[in-house]
Amino acid sequence: MDDASLVEALAGGNVEAARELYRRHCQPILRFAVAMTDSRAAAEDIVHDTFVELLQRPGNYDPERGSLRAFLYGIARHRIARSTRTAAIALADSVDGQDEHGRIAAGKPAEPAAPAVTPEDQAERSQDIERLRKAISSLPVVYREVIAWCDLGEVPYATVADILDCPIGTVRSRLHRARVLLAKAFLAPRQGGAARNPDPGTLGAAVPDCTRLDGVLGGGSA
Repeated sequence: MDDASLVEALAGGNVEAARELYRRHCQPILRFAVAMTDSRAAAEDIVHDTFVELLQRPGNYDPERGSLRAFLYGIARHRIARSTRTAAIALADSVDGQDEHGRIAAGKPAEPAAPAVTPEDQAERSQDIERLRKAISSLPVVYREVIAWCDLGEVPYATVADILDCPIGTVRSRLHRARVLLAKAFLAPRQGGAARNPDPGTLGAAVPDCTRLDGVLGGGSA
């Protein structure tokens, strides 16, 4: 069955259709969410919320307007933007509640940020994964999105243009600029050594498996 037929079956209460849609599309959505949030926990929450919205409102998907994958990417994109705004508000409230020494007004000291130091014995590939993730997360959102879709997810330019509601030329120009910025951010931390472009494939090794997500279809982990 194609996606449109599965969504129609889902609307009729077919649980197996829901499981099949999840199996087909969870990993690409998760990969995008990881690239955009640089957080496994946050990415899993985005995937969970995305599929819950599909389960609750399957009628919102219109096959005439594009693929289901693009529709799910759109939901995830809005969820990420919403969580980013929420985090920014929470951070502002936290700063407002601190005194000049950075302590919470109630008297509880602020917890120090967890160190992001790579262990000395970590393999070069692991170092590249971490540096690439940091480089991607440092990009402005408009560039991070196209890198996540086009380079990491291998989403067609036309699909990305549909998601962003912009011309394909805009996607291409953003991607070109994003790659330039990504290369600079990736190479900046290197202390000597031969310069080389980042390999987007290394990010895939850090993307968690969708089978570890739970609660999307009910009844515990998939």
